[in-house]
Amino acid sequence: MDKLESELGSDSIIKVRLHSNPNDEFYIDEADKRGQMYERKAYPTIAFNGNFVKRSGMTAKEVEETVSKVRSSPLSFNVSLNAKLKEEAAGQKIDFEATVEQFGPLDQATLKYSFFLFEDNIDREDQYFQHVVRAIKPSAKGTTMRIKNGETKKLTTNFDLKEDWVKEELGATVVIFDQDTLEVYAYGAWRFKAPHLVGPLAGKISPNSPLSLSFDKDMDPATFNEGTVLFVDQNGLAVPGKISVSGSKCIYVPGRALEEGKKYTLYIKGGQSGIRSKTGEKLIGNIIWKFECEKVAEEPKLEVAEKTFDLGEISTTATRKLTLKNIGTGKLSATIKPSEPWLRTEQSEFEIEPDGSFETTMIVDPLGLEPGPYSGKLSIKSNGGNSEIAVGFTYKKSGMILKVEPSELDFGKIPKNTKKSLQIEIIEQAGEGGMLEGTITASAPWIKVDPSSFKCDRCKINITVEPNTEGALAGEVTIESNAGKTVVPIRVLVESAALLDLSVNGFSGTPLKTASPSYTIPISTTKGATVMVGGKPATVDQNGKANYSVTLIPGLNRFEISATLGSQNKKITVDVIYAVTIELWLDKTDITINGLKVTLKTAPTSSSPPLPKELGGSTYMPIREVAEALGAQVGYDGAEKKVTLTQSLWNGKNIVELWIGKKTAKINGKEVFIDSKTQKLYPTIISAKTMLPLRFVGEALGAGVAWEGATRKITLIYPK
Repeated sequence: MDKLESELGSDSIIKVRLHSNPNDEFYIDEADKRGQMYERKAYPTIAFNGNFVKRSGMTAKEVEETVSKVRSSPLSFNVSLNAKLKEEAAGQKIDFEATVEQFGPLDQATLKYSFFLFEDNIDREDQYFQHVVRAIKPSAKGTTMRIKNGETKKLTTNFDLKEDWVKEELGATVVIFDQDTLEVYAYGAWRFKAPHLVGPLAGKISPNSPLSLSFDKDMDPATFNEGTVLFVDQNGLAVPGKISVSGSKCIYVPGRALEEGKKYTLYIKGGQSGIRSKTGEKLIGNIIWKFECEKVAEEPKLEVAEKTFDLGEISTTATRKLTLKNIGTGKLSATIKPSEPWLRTEQSEFEIEPDGSFETTMIVDPLGLEPGPYSGKLSIKSNGGNSEIAVGFTYKKSGMILKVEPSELDFGKIPKNTKKSLQIEIIEQAGEGGMLEGTITASAPWIKVDPSSFKCDRCKINITVEPNTEGALAGEVTIESNAGKTVVPIRVLVESAALLDLSVNGFSGTPLKTASPSYTIPISTTKGATVMVGGKPATVDQNGKANYSVTLIPGLNRFEISATLGSQNKKITVDVIYAVTIELWLDKTDITINGLKVTLKTAPTSSSPPLPKELGGSTYMPIREVAEALGAQVGYDGAEKKVTLTQSLWNGKNIVELWIGKKTAKINGKEVFIDSKTQKLYPTIISAKTMLPLRFVGEALGAGVAWEGATRKITLIYPK
C-alpha cells in the first residue's frame, strides 16, 4: 500500500469507506447530518477492479501478492467524471456527468453507483482533515445500474454548493460497486483544481484527421512526451506521431494515415508521473480514447463544359446540347432551373455517378415574344457545387402568316360533366414553304387541347370541353407560333346533367335465351352517354339506344356492359343463353338441330352387329355433327388413335379425350370410365368410321340426354 501510495501520489488513490460509523471521531456534525468522510487516519481500503488491499489484517506478503494481482488484472471499466459549475438565482450548483464504459467481461454482479462530493484540506478547530465528504447522491447505499460488455452509459447528478465550502478545494468521485459484496470495481475522480477534458471524445475519426483534445486549463507542454502519450492500433502496436500543445489544446498527428475500418486507442497518462496543467495540477486518472477510423465521405463535384450560349439571331425554336460531368468521388444529384419562361431543358433533375457525364437538351422557345435581344440563365444546383449557364439571342419574326379556322368555337348545349370535341385547323397562309411551329394553351381547366404543340404547314387540333358547372361558360385557346399569335374564343351552354341510366331490355337478372347464334343486345342508356360492351364501343343514337350485335357460342354467353356520362359510371353483367336441341333416331340418318333438318352419312346404332357384342344396347354414332352443334371442335390423332373434343365456353375451354378401344376417357385432364356402372364401353371403328358412345359424349359436353323408347328417339338439350 505504501509503495502504491508513494508511486502514484496519495491524492491519486481514492480511499472510500462505504459504511461510515456516525460515532467515528472524525465525523463532522453538519446541520443536515449528511457528513461522511474520506478516512485518512483509519486503515483505509484501496479498491481496484473488484480486488481489495487492506492495511489491517494482512501480512506484508499478502499485501504484496494482492497488489501484484491488482496491477496485473485486466480492466473491466473505464470511468471518467466531468463537472460544470452553474450560477443560479438560488446560488451555485455543480452538475456532474460520469461516462462508464465496460470493455472487459465481468462475472455476474449486481452493480450500484454513488456520487461523493468532498472538500480537501479542512482545518476545523484543532483537527485537520485531508478529505471530508460534503454530500452523497443518490445515497450512500447507491443506485442499481445495468451495463453490458462493450456498452457505454452516462450517469448524471448535481449538487448545491454552500457558501462556507471552499470551491477551489472541492473534488468528487463516482464509485461503481457490487451491491452484495460491496467490492468497488471502478471509480472516476474529479477535482476543481485539476485539468479536465472539455467535450466528448469522438467514436469515429477520418483517416487523415489529427487527434485533438481540449482541456479546461492551459497545459504544460513539457509533460506531454513518449512517457505520457501512447497511440496504438487494434493489434496493440504503437503508431508513432507528433504531439503539440498550445494553451488548453493538445493535438496528436499520427505519422501515417489511419486505415479505414480499423480501431485505435490513444492513452494519456495521469497521476504523479502523468500530464499536468501549467500550474502543476495533475490529471486525475488516465485518458483512454478508443475510436474507429471511418470511411472517407464520398464527395461529388460538378463540372459544366460550356457556361455561355450565344444563339445569335433566331426566328424559331433553337436547341443546344448541355454536357455536365461529375469529377468527384460520390454520386452527384442536381437540378436545373431556368430564369425565363422561354428557356427550358428536356430534363430538370438528374444524377451522375463518379467520373460520369450527363447530356440534356436546352430549348429556347421565342414564340410569342416581340422582336429584339433577350438574355437569361440556367441555374444548376447540386450536392457537388452550383453553376450557371448564360443564354442570349436576338429574336426576328419570320415572313410566314398564321391563320386558324374556325376563328371561334361554339359547342352549343351540353349536359354538365359530359365531353364534347370540336377541331380547329392551323394554316400557314403566306405559302412561303416554311413550317409553322408553336404551342396551344387553354385558359380554363375544363378546356383540353390535343396535341398541345405543333410543327406543320397545315394541321388539325382537337379541342374538348368537359364543364362541371351549369350555365353559359366562355374561355379561349391561345396559339403562339413562329408566325405570330392568335386567340380562338370558346363558348358553351351547360345544362343540368341527367342521371346516368343503363339497362338491357328484357333483362332482369335471369339469363336471356335464344335459339340463334346471331343476337342483338338491346341497350338503353341516358342521352349523351358512351357505352362499352366487353371493352368495345357501342354506337348510341340520339335517344340513348344501342343495339349491339354479337355472335353467340352454344350455351352461356356473358357480357360486361358499361356506360359513362361525365363523372358518372354504371356497369351491368348480362347473360345470354344460346340453347341447342338435337333430335335423332336409331338406325335413321335424319337429325334436327333446333328444328333444322340435317342428314347423317351414318345412322346411330345400338345393334350388334355391326357393334361388337359387348357394346350392343348402347347408342354409338360418328359424333362430328352432334359435337359441332354443341360448340365443340373434333380432332383425331391417328398415331394415338385419340379423338379430342374441344368445346368453347364463355370462360374458357372444355376438353374431352377418348381413345379407340380404351374404356376410360379424360375430361379436362381427369380420367373417368366411359360407363361408370358396367365399365365395358369404349370407342370403336366400324367400316372405317369412328363410332363414339352418344350418351357419354353428350353429357361430357354439358347436354342432357333423353331416350324415348316408343319412337326410338334420342333428344339432347344444351345446356341441360
